[in-house]
Amino acid sequence: MRGWPRYGGQEKDPQRKAELTEIARICDKVPEHPAATFHEAVQSQWFVQMFSRIEQKTGTIISNGRMDQYLYPYYKKDMDEGRLTEEKAIELLELMWVSMAQFIDSVHFSCRRRHQ
Repeated sequence: MRGWPRYGGQEKDPQRKAELTEIARICDKVPEHPAATFHEAVQSQWFVQMFSRIEQKTGTIISNGRMDQYLYPYYKKDMDEGRLTEEKAIELLELMWVSMAQFIDSVHFSCRRRHQ
Protein backbone atom coordinates (compact mmCIF):
# COMPACT_ATOMS: atom_id res chain seq x y z
CA MET A 1 0.00 0.00 0.00
CA ARG A 2 2.95 2.32 0.42
CA GLY A 3 2.90 3.14 -3.31
CA TRP A 4 -0.65 4.50 -3.23
CA PRO A 5 0.30 8.12 -2.45
CA ARG A 6 2.04 8.30 -5.85
CA TYR A 7 -1.29 7.50 -7.53
CA GLY A 8 -2.85 10.55 -5.90
CA GLY A 9 0.11 12.59 -7.07
CA GLN A 10 -0.87 12.02 -10.71
CA GLU A 11 -4.38 13.41 -10.21
CA LYS A 12 -4.99 16.92 -11.54
CA ASP A 13 -8.28 17.67 -9.73
CA PRO A 14 -7.34 18.97 -6.24
CA GLN A 15 -10.46 17.55 -4.57
CA ARG A 16 -9.96 14.09 -6.05
CA LYS A 17 -6.24 14.25 -5.25
CA ALA A 18 -7.08 14.95 -1.59
CA GLU A 19 -9.54 12.03 -1.58
CA LEU A 20 -6.95 9.65 -3.06
CA THR A 21 -4.30 10.82 -0.61
CA GLU A 22 -6.68 10.19 2.31
CA ILE A 23 -7.62 6.76 0.95
CA ALA A 24 -3.91 5.89 0.64
CA ARG A 25 -3.24 7.03 4.21
CA ILE A 26 -6.11 4.96 5.57
CA CYS A 27 -5.20 1.86 3.54
CA ASP A 28 -1.63 2.13 4.78
CA LYS A 29 -2.87 2.22 8.40
CA VAL A 30 -5.73 -0.25 8.83
CA PRO A 31 -6.33 -2.97 9.82
CA GLU A 32 -2.71 -3.42 10.97
CA HIS A 33 -3.17 -0.49 13.36
CA PRO A 34 -6.34 0.49 15.21
CA ALA A 35 -8.77 2.83 13.50
CA ALA A 36 -9.14 6.31 14.97
CA THR A 37 -11.89 7.67 12.69
CA PHE A 38 -15.15 6.44 11.20
CA HIS A 39 -13.61 6.29 7.72
CA GLU A 40 -10.71 4.21 9.04
CA ALA A 41 -13.09 1.90 10.92
CA VAL A 42 -15.24 1.31 7.82
CA GLN A 43 -12.16 0.64 5.68
CA SER A 44 -10.79 -1.75 8.29
CA GLN A 45 -14.12 -3.59 8.35
CA TRP A 46 -14.04 -3.91 4.56
CA PHE A 47 -10.49 -5.32 4.57
CA VAL A 48 -11.32 -7.86 7.28
CA GLN A 49 -14.48 -8.95 5.46
CA MET A 50 -12.73 -9.16 2.09
CA PHE A 51 -9.84 -11.22 3.43
CA SER A 52 -12.23 -13.49 5.34
CA ARG A 53 -14.21 -14.15 2.18
CA ILE A 54 -11.05 -14.87 0.18
CA GLU A 55 -9.81 -17.22 2.89
CA GLN A 56 -13.08 -19.14 3.06
CA LYS A 57 -13.56 -19.39 -0.73
CA THR A 58 -16.95 -20.98 -0.23
CA GLY A 59 -19.26 -18.33 -1.60
CA THR A 60 -21.00 -18.13 1.75
CA ILE A 61 -21.87 -14.91 3.48
CA ILE A 62 -19.77 -13.99 6.49
CA SER A 63 -21.66 -12.00 9.08
CA ASN A 64 -20.57 -8.45 9.71
CA GLY A 65 -21.90 -8.73 13.23
CA ARG A 66 -23.40 -5.68 14.89
CA MET A 67 -21.71 -2.97 12.85
CA ASP A 68 -24.03 -0.42 14.43
CA GLN A 69 -22.47 -1.18 17.79
CA TYR A 70 -18.80 -1.25 16.88
CA LEU A 71 -18.87 1.60 14.35
CA TYR A 72 -21.01 3.93 16.47
CA PRO A 73 -18.22 5.19 18.77
CA TYR A 74 -16.23 6.28 15.69
CA TYR A 75 -19.32 7.84 14.11
CA LYS A 76 -20.23 9.75 17.30
CA LYS A 77 -16.69 10.98 17.91
CA ASP A 78 -16.24 12.19 14.32
CA MET A 79 -19.67 13.85 14.28
CA ASP A 80 -19.00 15.58 17.61
CA GLU A 81 -15.61 16.81 16.37
CA GLY A 82 -17.03 18.03 13.03
CA ARG A 83 -14.87 15.64 11.02
CA LEU A 84 -17.84 13.72 9.57
CA THR A 85 -21.21 14.62 8.08
CA GLU A 86 -24.22 12.33 7.93
CA GLU A 87 -23.98 12.39 4.13
CA LYS A 88 -20.34 11.26 4.17
CA ALA A 89 -21.10 8.49 6.69
CA ILE A 90 -23.91 7.21 4.46
CA GLU A 91 -21.64 7.38 1.41
CA LEU A 92 -18.91 5.35 3.14
CA LEU A 93 -21.39 2.70 4.28
CA GLU A 94 -22.99 2.52 0.83
CA LEU A 95 -19.60 2.09 -0.81
CA MET A 96 -18.70 -0.69 1.61
CA TRP A 97 -21.99 -2.54 1.02
CA VAL A 98 -21.72 -2.23 -2.76
CA SER A 99 -18.15 -3.52 -2.64
CA MET A 100 -19.16 -6.47 -0.47
CA ALA A 101 -22.09 -7.32 -2.73
CA GLN A 102 -19.87 -7.33 -5.82
CA PHE A 103 -17.36 -9.55 -4.07
CA ILE A 104 -20.01 -12.04 -2.91
CA ASP A 105 -21.38 -12.38 -6.44
CA SER A 106 -17.99 -13.15 -7.97
CA VAL A 107 -17.03 -15.63 -5.25
CA HIS A 108 -20.44 -17.32 -5.37
CA PHE A 109 -20.32 -17.59 -9.17
CA SER A 110 -16.80 -19.03 -9.23
CA CYS A 111 -17.68 -21.57 -6.54
CA ARG A 112 -20.80 -22.65 -8.44
CA ARG A 113 -18.78 -23.11 -11.65
CA ARG A 114 -16.24 -25.32 -9.86
CA HIS A 115 -18.97 -27.65 -8.60
CA GLN A 116 -20.67 -28.17 -11.98
